[in-house]
Amino acid sequence: MEKEIRFKATIGAVIAISELCPDGDVNRVGELVNGMNAEALRMSVKLISLLSDGTLTEDELMKYEVSEIQALLDKAFAAFRKDQKPTVEVNVKKDEATEAE
Repeated sequence: MEKEIRFKATIGAVIAISELCPDGDVNRVGELVNGMNAEALRMSVKLISLLSDGTLTEDELMKYEVSEIQALLDKAFAAFRKDQKPTVEVNVKKDEATEAE
């Protein structure tokens, strides 16, 4: 049975990812997974786990095939980029006294 996975960039995940990134810059997250080496694969698993909000554990992900990890990483990064965009709109209501000026 497949789990439904909703990737999201929670504050906790973004902080943890930032701490892994070069210079602590979350905008450099792609550098963590460049290449097909042990460290890049470990980082892919860690990022997927963090962005799945615990739905997928690192131990569980270690049993997946490389192609499955890549597909999950693509989905996780898509959600990460989407969640980084501001979505809150603020309506500023002018004070009546300010409007009289």
